[in-house]
Amino acid sequence: SSNYTPATNEIGTTYYYVVASSGDLIVASKIAKITIEAPVVKITTNLSESEVKYTLGKSAAALNITAEYTGVTENAVAYQWYSYTDSAENVVAIEEATTASYTPATKAVGTTYYYAVATCEDIKATSKVAKITIEAPVVKFTTNLNESEVKYTEGKTATALTVKAEYTGITEDAVTYQWYSYTDNPENAVAILGATEANYTPATDALGTTYYYAVATHGELTLASKIAKITVETLP
Repeated sequence: SSNYTPATNEIGTTYYYVVASSGDLIVASKIAKITIEAPVVKITTNLSESEVKYTLGKSAAALNITAEYTGVTENAVAYQWYSYTDSAENVVAIEEATTASYTPATKAVGTTYYYAVATCEDIKATSKVAKITIEAPVVKFTTNLNESEVKYTEGKTATALTVKAEYTGITEDAVTYQWYSYTDNPENAVAILGATEANYTPATDALGTTYYYAVATHGELTLASKIAKITVETLP
């Protein structure tokens, strides 16, 4: 026959060709190379190996993989997620993490590595390893002071100093502020009475240089702003 279907029941490579003849005339076809491979599980959607950071308590994005089995069985691919914190030799299977998606916990500060193993017909494939770092919440300034000296004439209204801070944790409590000033030594800084907003307007009724900064607080976390240098000069 002019058609032939190669067998696929053995792994390996086989070469096929056909000889056509008519009377004393014979001609051989080109040679076809047919390779039969063992079925495998292959991961078609893999994890990113780039570190991803979350703040303690914030919701993490799910880790997702997709795997397929190249064999003829209709059995589904099964998954198991694993994690470790210090050494891959100490990896543990995550309980009930047996789907193609897993959402890391964010309840403890530190770095954890995650990966999944996909299995079908005793054949396994391991995903790449995701690095997830959980950081402690902090107070940080999103608007800070300018450290360049600003000069005003005595009695003229100064421009307000402005800061803005945010807390990176999950609580909704507001950040509070306290402004401080000193003239000679930061160790002699004093809290400015009533200066508890994000804005503060320096006084210009006394000659000389004064340094100002704000401290932002949330719970037990505090952070000092940059320092503004304000100089008040005599009238020209």
